[in-house]
Amino acid sequence: ASFPPIVNHHANHILDISVIPGILSESPETQNRLTHQAETMAQRIAHSLNLIGLLTIEFFLTQVGQI
Repeated sequence: ASFPPIVNHHANHILDISVIPGILSESPETQNRLTHQAETMAQRIAHSLNLIGLLTIEFFLTQVGQI
């Protein structure tokens, strides 16, 4: 299981606000694609670690819309 994307906003280099679910794109299709990509990568990482428990993974979205 996974949580939806969270978008963090910083003020003076300090976390100010976290928005969940985070809007990654104005396009619903792009939002769904990016969410699916992030969830798939996170599941692969957790699986490869034989994870039992909770893991936080931070992804970055480039200016051209890639994770």
